[in-house]
Amino acid sequence: MKINVTYQNSQNIITECDYSLTQLGFIKHMVTAGQHNEPFFTKLIRLPGLYLTYIHYMKKSAFYNENRFSEPDISFSDPTQKSQFSNLAGRAIADFLSKKIDNSSFTVNYEAAMRIQKMPIKCSRPDLLAFRRTDDGKFEQFALEAKGFCRQSISDKKMLEHKKQASSGSIPVDFSVASISYNLYNSVKCKYYDPKENESVFDSKLFRMLTKSYYNNIFKNIRKYKQHFYKKINNENFYCINMLDLYKKIYQVYPLHSSLLCLFRERHFFLIVPERLEEYAEGMKEPLSTLKGLDEIYDNEGIYIDNDRIGLAIG
Repeated sequence: MKINVTYQNSQNIITECDYSLTQLGFIKHMVTAGQHNEPFFTKLIRLPGLYLTYIHYMKKSAFYNENRFSEPDISFSDPTQKSQFSNLAGRAIADFLSKKIDNSSFTVNYEAAMRIQKMPIKCSRPDLLAFRRTDDGKFEQFALEAKGFCRQSISDKKMLEHKKQASSGSIPVDFSVASISYNLYNSVKCKYYDPKENESVFDSKLFRMLTKSYYNNIFKNIRKYKQHFYKKINNENFYCINMLDLYKKIYQVYPLHSSLLCLFRERHFFLIVPERLEEYAEGMKEPLSTLKGLDEIYDNEGIYIDNDRIGLAIG
């Protein structure tokens, strides 16, 4: 899918550009974006659940050939479900674009970051908190307000309201972004606005706590499974784990999900993890650099690896 993005940078310069997102990449971002501080391992339950629930909105012909999300047949039509999917799609696209445009390496639900700092959960706040390493080696954190709509246009007045929401949180950030996706069922568009604001101090303690929670949960749940070398990208090694094995473990805790195992038997899904996962599980002191050199292999080999170095593959 090509997403047409109207991008307003920190100097208020507006440009139009297209970004390509594969279906596997969309699923990865949809599953993980905005999901509080819940351990990643338990989020794997969401993957087949969301995939099967919203499969009518992700038909490949519409996704790849028409750059849009599909709609269910009239017999399956549900306005509430459509609104829910639109919201999930908006968050997934915002998370994806934060990696592509602002080179974020790690994102987390904003409220989760507030809770880990024991801040009161009240008043307005954005959806996501992101961390990045800039080209000149500086560490920054920024907030994202993410929305998804079926409407065909978003006015500048509405974008100002969403930008205000993005700037409303109590966690200091270097800048804030309003990422609003729209026209989802005709030809996907997004306005990604981040006018410059006051700079803040990078919160290394918060970043270390959040990354420790994220990577440690993955590591402790996959370390006993045999890992197979998968790829070397930019001098970084990656390994793959059959997700059917992971789901057998999840099944012991969540028996209601046993019927979903058939999806993994048929599609052969794999979880992609970095060789340095155990190191990351101790908590990071600084954001990772952007992972380059992936675009040319996404479509050809059925894999998607995010800037956080966690990915999915269909083998």
